[in-house]
Amino acid sequence: LRTMLLHDTQRRFVVLHGARFGWDLGYRGELESLMRLRPNFTYIPSITRPDQDPHFQGLTGRIQALLEQGVVEQEAGIPLDPMEADVFLCGNPDMVTSVNSIIAALRAAQRRQSRLADRHAAQAEQLRSWGDTLRDAIEPLAQMGALHAALAAISGGPVAVLALRDHAPATN
Repeated sequence: LRTMLLHDTQRRFVVLHGARFGWDLGYRGELESLMRLRPNFTYIPSITRPDQDPHFQGLTGRIQALLEQGVVEQEAGIPLDPMEADVFLCGNPDMVTSVNSIIAALRAAQRRQSRLADRHAAQAEQLRSWGDTLRDAIEPLAQMGALHAALAAISGGPVAVLALRDHAPATN
C-alpha cells in the first residue's frame, strides 16, 4: 500500500477496516497518518462492539453492512464500482463471503444497466433512422405501415401511430 500510494498518485485507495474494538484495528495509527499525507487515500475504521469501547471515535457496524449503506461513497467520495475497482478482502470468512456476494450483485446490476443502455441506444438510432426516412420520403403516409411494425418491434408490444399533416386542407 505504501509503495502504491507513493508511485500511483492518480489512483484512489480506500481501506475499510473492521474489528471488534478500536485497539484491534492493527496499523490504525499508520493508516491514519497515510490518510493525512496522501490525498488519494481514505481510511475508514469501524468497530462492531462500541458498547465495550466507548472511547472509539468512528463508524460502527460490520463491513458488509457499511458497504450496503454506501459508506465508501460517502466517506471517500468515490463510487464502489466493481467494474473499475480492485477489491482485496482479508479477514473473517463470513465477511469475505458476504462482501463477495455484495460485489457480485453490484457487478450483475451494472451489467444489466449496461445492456439496457445499449438496447436503448440501438432503439434511439432506429427511431432516428425512421424519422429521417419519413422526413425525406416523397409519400410519408406510404411508410406508416412499416413504421408501425418497427415501433411495435422496438416497444415489444402494441403501438398506435397517428399521422398528422403539416398543412391544413385547402378551403374555398
